[in-house]
Amino acid sequence: MIYILDWVYMRFTKNIKDVNRTHIINVGGKAASLGELVDEGFPVPKGFVICTNAFNEFLDSNNLIQAIESNFKMINIDSVGVIEQVSNNIQNLILNEEIPESIAEEIRLSFRSEEHTSELQSHSFISYAVF
Repeated sequence: MIYILDWVYMRFTKNIKDVNRTHIINVGGKAASLGELVDEGFPVPKGFVICTNAFNEFLDSNNLIQAIESNFKMINIDSVGVIEQVSNNIQNLILNEEIPESIAEEIRLSFRSEEHTSELQSHSFISYAVF
């Protein structure tokens, strides 16, 4: 099976070759820089990035925003111990939740698409299965 993706409609992932510095808010600096390198013709391994809106959706769908904000209110900048405890609380909140299926499915689809693109390119009869 060949997976052909239209990255315009992907909400939570983007192909590295389709991002650049104008996308930095949604993909981060490292992915944006890799996209710029691709644009300049440098050899960059094929791949995709999970966008920041995936994390925002994760927080929203698991109703974590209010819990995180409540933890922030406990911070005392004069107490490293309190800051560490708040950090641990927030980390546990995040790690104990499930990734929404909509995000997980898009990540799986992007990953499978990248696998098949590499597989097809190694046979040299197609240059890109993902655009």
